[in-house]
Parts: sequence; C-alpha cells; structure tokens
Amino acid sequence: MKSAICAISRNENNYLEEWITYHLHLGFNHIFIYDNNNPDDNSTSQFCSIQSWKEQVTVIDYRGKLAAQLIAYNDCYTTHSKEFDWIAFIDIDEFITFGSKSAYTHINNYLSSITNFNVVAINWMFYGDNEEVNFKKGSVIQRFPHPISNSGQNKHVKVIVRTRMDIRFIRNPHCVDGKVRICDDCQQRVKKSTPFKAPSFKKLYIRHYGTKSIEEFITNKILRGAADQGSNPYKLDLFYQTNKRSKEKHGVEQKYFHVHRPVENPLVSVIIPNYNHKKYLKQRIDSVLSQTFTNFEVILLDDCSTDNSQQLLLSYKDHPHVSYIFLCTKNSGSPFFQWEKGIRLAKGKYIWIAESDDCASPDFLSATVEQLELHPDAQLCITGSHVIDGDNNPVQTNEFDHWEEDGKSYLFQSESYLTSRMFEINSVYNASMVLFRKAGCISNISSHYREMRYCGDWLFWLEQICKGNIIEIHQKLNYFRKHTTNTTYEGIQNGNALGEIAFIRNWFYTQIFQDSLAILQDKYNFYRMIKRFPISTHRQRRKVLKEIAKEGNITYWHYQKWRLYKMYTKHVKPLLEGQINK
Repeated sequence: MKSAICAISRNENNYLEEWITYHLHLGFNHIFIYDNNNPDDNSTSQFCSIQSWKEQVTVIDYRGKLAAQLIAYNDCYTTHSKEFDWIAFIDIDEFITFGSKSAYTHINNYLSSITNFNVVAINWMFYGDNEEVNFKKGSVIQRFPHPISNSGQNKHVKVIVRTRMDIRFIRNPHCVDGKVRICDDCQQRVKKSTPFKAPSFKKLYIRHYGTKSIEEFITNKILRGAADQGSNPYKLDLFYQTNKRSKEKHGVEQKYFHVHRPVENPLVSVIIPNYNHKKYLKQRIDSVLSQTFTNFEVILLDDCSTDNSQQLLLSYKDHPHVSYIFLCTKNSGSPFFQWEKGIRLAKGKYIWIAESDDCASPDFLSATVEQLELHPDAQLCITGSHVIDGDNNPVQTNEFDHWEEDGKSYLFQSESYLTSRMFEINSVYNASMVLFRKAGCISNISSHYREMRYCGDWLFWLEQICKGNIIEIHQKLNYFRKHTTNTTYEGIQNGNALGEIAFIRNWFYTQIFQDSLAILQDKYNFYRMIKRFPISTHRQRRKVLKEIAKEGNITYWHYQKWRLYKMYTKHVKPLLEGQINK
C-alpha cells in the first residue's frame, strides 16, 4: 500500500515545511507539489531541494499558469496512478487529521481498510483567525488552535482517490467526475459526488486554516488569487464572514490598501498600474477623477517604483473614488501581474486599465460604458487616441487609428475582427483605450502573455475579443503617450520580438483559422521573411529560427513543404491532369 498527496502551491513557502513534515509523519509516501508561483520565482523548488525529506517530495513547474488547480490534479492522477494506490488532493492550508473515534494513526493502514469504495470524501473543520492579526513565524497548528465547529464551511469536502480509474476533476477541486463509489470517513456510502456533505469528524477530517490572520488573508489570498479560478473569489467581506471585525484588523487593511472605506457597488473599476511614471502620474489620476461618468472606483498600484511615485499615490488615499492603494515592496517583473492584481481587487462590472503615463478625455467612461450597456454581447469597447510625446506635445502619425473621426460607434463580430484587424497588427494598441467586462476576463485564457516582453498585450486582447464582440468608437477619447524609446519596436528591429510574434500567429492557426493550406502558406511566408530579415549575425538568426519553431511551430519543414506543394501544382499536377484527359 502506497499513498501520495497532490497539492498546488502559490507563494506559500512560509507554510510548506510544517505541512510537508506533518503529512509525511502521517504516513504518506510521497508529496507532489505543483509550483504555481510567478514565472521568475523558483523559491519553492529551491526550498524543497535542501530539506531532509527532499527525496519524498517532487516539485512540478506550473509557474505562471492561470486557474491551474484542476489541470494539476488531473496531470498528477494521470501521471502517477501506477506508482500509488491512493492520492489525496488537498491544499497547503489543509491538514488531514484522524478523529477521536479512529482506530488508526497511519494513513496507509486506514486506506487499506477501505475495500468497497474508491473515493473517500473528508469534511473540512474550518479554522478562523483566532484573533491573530498579523503573520508570525511558527506552527500554523499552534497559532490557530480553536476551530469554528458550527461553521457552514464544514460541509465542504476534499477527496482521497483510489488510482487506476477513469476519473477526472472537471467541475471543481472538491470532487471527481466519473463512475465512482464514494464513502465518508466512517466508510458510510455517499450517494453523489458533490463538493458538500453533512459534516463528519469521527474517523478522519481536514483541518482547514482557511483565513489565518487578516494580514495573511490579504497577502496570500486577496493579492494572490485562487489556484482554481481566473477571477478572484477572495474579498475582505469573505474574511469577515467567519471572523470578527476589530480596530486592529482595520489597521492592517489600511496598512496594505491605504484607504478608509472601499467604494460601494461601482459600475467601473479603474486600475492605474504605475512603475516610475511620477512625471505623468498626477495628470493621469486627475484625468480619471475628472470623468463626467462618476460611478467608478480607482485602484492605484505601484510596482516598487524608484522615483518616489508612492508619495504621490498616497496623497489620494482620502479621495472618495479611491478604493485601494497597493504599494509593492518587490517589483513583480511584469506589468501583467499588476493588471491581474487590480482585476482581483476590482468590484466593478467593467474594467479600465488606465496606464499611468497616459491620460483621457472627460467623456471616455461615459461613451464606453454607454456602448457596453447597449450591447451585452460585446466584451470590450475601444476608442481612438490622440498621440502625445513626453511633454504633452501632439505627435503627427498615421500609425494607429485607420479611420475617419466621425464620433460614431461600430459593432464588430468577434471572429471577423480578429482576422481582419488583429492578425497582422495589434489594433488594440494601448490598454488605456479599452473598457472591458470583468466577468470571466482572466478565466480560460492563455497565461503566456504574462511571460511576454513585447506582445503580451496583443495576446491578452486577442483572448478578450474571443469572449465577445468588440465596439469601436471612432472618436479620440484617449491620450496615448508615445515615448522616444519603444520596447516592441526595438524588439522587432533587433529580432528579439519575432518569437513572440510567431506565438501570436500560431494562436491564430490553432484558435481561428481552419484552412490548413492557408496556414501552411502563411508559415512559409513568415519563415521566408525571417530568412531575409536584417539580423546582424548568423548566430542571432539561428537563435530566432529556433525561437519561432518553439513558440510558433513555424519550421524549415513547413517552408520546404510549401515549396514542394507549389512545384507540384505548377509542374506535376498539369502533367497528371493532361494524361487523365488523354
């Protein structure tokens, strides 16, 4: 008899040692941890590699993946079923515990006693903050000793699953889908596979430290998000459903968010992510606060700026529209992590990511909100942009808006817009020009945009347009600041961005285009362009060719295949047709 645990971990290194040691002592033979930290954070694997139990723990790289919990569970079950008899699927804040009526102290002995069932559904015993306010080093079990015995959360279950069965986690991480026989901790039959059942703690249950302290709830859940969902279910209101409010806890809220009271029920959440844009920041914030549409909240984020932006942001902390001000103490490494953090905090129906160096016309929100309210099938609404330089001077360019400014609104079907306006170029060229729906906006989308330096916003808007139609307002209501140095332009010139562009093209090949011959021709044209692209060295060109093969599945084989096809249609096919006609 061998048993294992599968868990997904995101920024939980403070708790891993206790959790792993506890469950190995309980008798589990192995633990699989799917590391869901940020892409550049390898601290989990480094931490586990130096521990005495490192041979009993495997860390799988799932860094940067969105809504990865069910994918991780299914991967673990499929990959390791033959190695173990049972696998438990739990989280790092959950501790499997034998009840007072149990005759067992070793998990494998308990599981060996189960003969007529192949899934054990175990209830949570929910633990709140025990009036702990701040994070403290030390044992979670000792810091939070008292459960909430009458909590409604105790109806939730997690499962231990017998291996070598045809099952999947499809709906949620609490129950499996497939033909299974389920029992509770007392080996009494459970009729349906659901996330809930009547609480039972006699033989086996899970101590679920669901909130810990208010500080830990903010840093580990609100700002981190859920591993099984693209959107974030964690809000302060959820914390206070199981914990009492206090002056000390409110002080921690203010410490992290620098506000007195969040805006109630805003229709729009305006996210202003800043990094070293103090020069433009006041103009940006004031242009948002001067909107003629007023039902909005503002979320101010700083990604560890070095230009004293933080003090300027904090000067707005008492403004009635400002819900949150969050100041990072470590740079996230990607603007998209700031976007996601803002989306998790947002309470509005619509999201406006107002870039910190841009500004807006006072009518931007009134125009875009009106259109999205009129068209519930539209996912996003974009306007045109005045292009300005670093000193607010107009920049004369025909690079962006390819239409006459008539003030009218135009609705486009998702697929037609993607193929006509998003394949060769990114027509949604600036986040500040977009208002989009929050619901599901970061669910079921490629998380690859997080890792992109040049084309991440392109991929993000492609995924949004896939979720619904798009509205263009042919009026310049946004002010897009074009700096003398442009990261994407430089990336194209030196060839570094070409791998990401190849990824975008492959996204179209797999998501949109149906004609395999047209796809082959486009791969030929792209590869041919790379062969002729003015790259400085042969070594750099080889690097780019490898990159487009990896990211876009565009290879020399595709290049040659199209050439052979053209030779066939030009020379061989006419001969064959001539013989048939004779």
